[in-house]
Amino acid sequence: MKTKVNSKKLASFAFVAITMLITTSVCLAQCDSIQYKRIENPKYFGYEIGVGIEHQTLSSSISQLKNLQVAMHGATVGVKLANTRGAVRATGGLYYSGENVPYTIDMIKGGLSGSVYLLRLKKVVYRSFEPYALMSFTYQQTKFLGTYLNDDNKNRSVSEEPELGRINWCAASIGAGVEFQLENQAYQFIHFFAEAKYGVPLSMTSSNVDFAKTQINAPLTITVGMSFGKFK
Repeated sequence: MKTKVNSKKLASFAFVAITMLITTSVCLAQCDSIQYKRIENPKYFGYEIGVGIEHQTLSSSISQLKNLQVAMHGATVGVKLANTRGAVRATGGLYYSGENVPYTIDMIKGGLSGSVYLLRLKKVVYRSFEPYALMSFTYQQTKFLGTYLNDDNKNRSVSEEPELGRINWCAASIGAGVEFQLENQAYQFIHFFAEAKYGVPLSMTSSNVDFAKTQINAPLTITVGMSFGKFK
């Protein structure tokens, strides 16, 4: 069982929060409303940071994990390439099980997603708020820590918990989100976003026999963050 807050989790969230604060302060000082002569068919390239939560339901032959509801909290970074009608993003992140989850579970994930701005499908009209639909493919590795598969009854801190096993899985997701877009005449942009996506696992493998029948079902991911960079 977890007995204290994971220091890696705190470091991840602190890094993302500080970066978002600094970037927001700089960009908002320079960005203005989008009321100026625009570049025709601009191309955007930038970086992305965010924080999120992923809710999962586990199915497993291990009694402690059977039907366990898991909330994973994490931080992500990535790159973004976009035009006026849509965007392609590559992201990676670290997630850790929340304090309400009785066992320590860590997850890394990386993936590629594509999105389209729904109000620009027929005609490009610039708005501050742009809703979008998205589809993504991700690879995720989930690591289970603890002592519940053996008779070790020693008191252990989180940092001392042994690894019990891992599952590797690929998933496809669909979802929707909205961006609040700011740009300036120096061809810089900052886009704040909030999105939710629902995943369907496509394949899974385990690191050992104990976790051969452990699966992750119906992952729901909610992310808020920002992307920033330049356009031309």
